[in-house]
Amino acid sequence: METKLRPWVTRLLPFALLFLVSLSAHASTQCPEQYGHKSPIRHLLGWLVVALGVVAGCALFAWIVKWSLKLRLRMRLLVIAFGLAAMLAVWVGGFGAAFFYFFFKC
Repeated sequence: METKLRPWVTRLLPFALLFLVSLSAHASTQCPEQYGHKSPIRHLLGWLVVALGVVAGCALFAWIVKWSLKLRLRMRLLVIAFGLAAMLAVWVGGFGAAFFYFFFKC
């Protein structure tokens, strides 16, 4: 089954990705001058934490959907909704950890 993105999504996707990458650069500019320049390795590690959170969230959701196949429909929908919420929580946790421990640290 082939899914097509809506035209406005495909137009906005590059801008959204550019915005996400520039967030770490903006966070760095908020540091006072006496702290000096932050290493690019620190930014790379932060983005690796974000990527790890996204991959872990997707893997968790896939595992929950696979596990829910043996359940009845109503219970399966409830478990999948919980899995979606858990995936989003892991994503937010990855973003939060990256920004708190890597991007916002001076």
